[in-house]
Amino acid sequence: MRTFQDVIDVLPEYMNTLTHCRPMRMNTRAERVELGRRLEGLSGIYVLYEGNRPMYVGRSANLKERVSEHGRAGAKENATLAFNLTRDSSPEFRLGTREGLWFDSRFERQFKLEIERVKQMIVRVVEVTDSIEQTVFEVYAAMTLDTPYNTFDTH
Repeated sequence: MRTFQDVIDVLPEYMNTLTHCRPMRMNTRAERVELGRRLEGLSGIYVLYEGNRPMYVGRSANLKERVSEHGRAGAKENATLAFNLTRDSSPEFRLGTREGLWFDSRFERQFKLEIERVKQMIVRVVEVTDSIEQTVFEVYAAMTLDTPYNTFDTH
């Protein structure tokens, strides 16, 4: 039987793979096609970097779809990083509810700018197929990389 320690023991290897993998971009159509091709059929962990700074760690059973959602303005509910960047862009945006903010045209305009910002970011991924390892590694990676836009608060 696998133990929690067994799960913990593989985390440094995943981190090494994640931080040393070939970076990908999603700004141009050609980059998005290449990103989709490379992520097709993969599940695991991804990190969005602004320059060399890790900004956000996420996980998904479908990396191709999940990573692409971060760069689509139409994916409002799933473009987590762009939403949080928008919310942080103005004190007035920190007060409203998530649902209520979408009725503010200023918030929506800023959100579109933040989507463009996210599209400029670098993506790194590591395939992690085991759901327990994925769950634990997401937190491990966010804490190790000190990503400013990961919170593990419940909604």
